[in-house]
Amino acid sequence: MQYENVLFAIPRFTHGLVGRKYKSLREAIEDGFYDAYTEERIKLAFNFENGTLADLKRFCKENKKTILSSDKFFNIFDNMNISADERQKHIDYIEGMIRLSYRR
Repeated sequence: MQYENVLFAIPRFTHGLVGRKYKSLREAIEDGFYDAYTEERIKLAFNFENGTLADLKRFCKENKKTILSSDKFFNIFDNMNISADERQKHIDYIEGMIRLSYRR
């Protein structure tokens, strides 16, 4: 699956705003606390299925999330010290979110 047009939203806090602050983006990614957004998923997720990148940015700002390009995300991901099984779980999770974009 291609990931070049995917954006990743990573929270700065565990369990939303009520949890502790992550020490790094890597820690949040290792915990699996991120969402993957394609253009289609952004459109469906915001503004009554007319979402734009501006809507995603606003949502992330209001919810204290950091947006990463796929290059930056996978630069961190590829340097994580996790097992092959754990790595595959992350990939399956990402691909599941991307597939949700095209269910309609």
